[in-house]
Amino acid sequence: FTPLAWGMFFLLTLAAFALAWFYESRYGFAPFLALAVNAVLLIFWDTADANFYALVLITFAVTFVAGGLLMLRKSDHKLRWAIIPSAVSLGYYLLGYIQLHALEMFGIIPMGWGLLAMLLAAASAWLALQCYEHYRAAPDYQKLLAFPAATATAFISIGLALPLPGEFLSIALALQIAALGWIYREIEVAALKPLALAVLAGFGYVLLPQLLLLMELSAFSLAEIRLGVQTSLPILQQPLYQLGVPALLFLLASWLFRKRQDGKLCHVLEASALALLGIMSYYLTRQAFHPDADTIYMQASFVERGIITNMFFLFALGCFWVGRRYARPAFSAVAVVMTGMALLRVLYFDLLRYNPLFHHDSVGSAPLFNALWLPY
Repeated sequence: FTPLAWGMFFLLTLAAFALAWFYESRYGFAPFLALAVNAVLLIFWDTADANFYALVLITFAVTFVAGGLLMLRKSDHKLRWAIIPSAVSLGYYLLGYIQLHALEMFGIIPMGWGLLAMLLAAASAWLALQCYEHYRAAPDYQKLLAFPAATATAFISIGLALPLPGEFLSIALALQIAALGWIYREIEVAALKPLALAVLAGFGYVLLPQLLLLMELSAFSLAEIRLGVQTSLPILQQPLYQLGVPALLFLLASWLFRKRQDGKLCHVLEASALALLGIMSYYLTRQAFHPDADTIYMQASFVERGIITNMFFLFALGCFWVGRRYARPAFSAVAVVMTGMALLRVLYFDLLRYNPLFHHDSVGSAPLFNALWLPY
């Protein structure tokens, strides 16, 4: 990792592109091999000299992007070389942000990383426009256009997400999936579907701590057991935005992808959206009863439990109706799950564990017209 070693590797990188330029059929793999080695070196390079790290990162990023663009113009295999500018610009940007954003010297310009993301989005959009205007006759033209277009939407999502608190990153990822759906609607590129699934997996990873927190809450509600898996994380304070907005974006993305062909991706997006809406409704109900407290270890009252159970039933009925009316199997499947959860709540909470016949819990003093109507 000395300057001399990096300089030698830089010359090797230039040599790899030179070999590919003159003998692509034999040495077309060389720049990709150099890129893979360079990425591994940068990922595992542990140095305290942030200036030198930034210099090396920028030098190789510019080299690979420029080399990829030159090969894109010269080669008949356009799709192969369109991968390098997109992958390098997005991958090296994320690597630089991870390694350098916390350092004071790289935070001089307010929102600097967000502005850089927008500039790179504009550059990716320019590349997409060049592909659209000049390479229509190329084989796999639609896939060729998909790489810079998807990269542009990714940078826009990143640029919008960086100024926001970390808990709103899920909205940016959901926005990226909707943007991919819009691109797919305009140009049918099969590669966008697995890309959307990959972004959805990233969304799940971002939301994983909150899912563990929900598991903690469920265990306490069922048997007052504290699992201790995620007690340090605060519960979502704005579920309407942090869960509701991504859910709507998933439904929009499913509709966009479905404009050409229905499939498993649409079903996964719909099921994910409905799960988010169900969790959001649960959190909103809990917050309505406990507005000034952390609701992880707050025991629900008879009335609160009854309202949540009926909310599950109504949600399931709505999903059943949509599933039957519009032939959406994901809605029907979620409806079955929600109905099972609601029935389990009635049997476990209201009939067995907290039955007012033998458990002291207020149902109201009025005869007939009281909280017992909720489980009935």
